[in-house]
Formats: sequence, C-alpha cells, structure tokens
Amino acid sequence: MLLNNEHFASLLKLMGDKIEAGRFLFLSGIENSEYTL
Repeated sequence: MLLNNEHFASLLKLMGDKIEAGRFLFLSGIENSEYTL
C-alpha cells in the first residue's frame, strides 16, 4: 500500500489541530466550572 506523504502529513496536522482544540475547550471548561462553583 502506497501512502501519499503530503496527504498523510496534512491528516496528522488536522488530527493534531483537533486534539489541541479539544484540550483548549476542556481546560477552559474546567476554568469556567471553577468560577461558577
């Protein structure tokens, strides 16, 4: 199976961006819940 390196790299970047966004939302959610408690 041949894999297009550019496609693979962009896929990894997209996954990384989603993980970063999820972590940011998770952390900001924790901060918001601390303020509301």
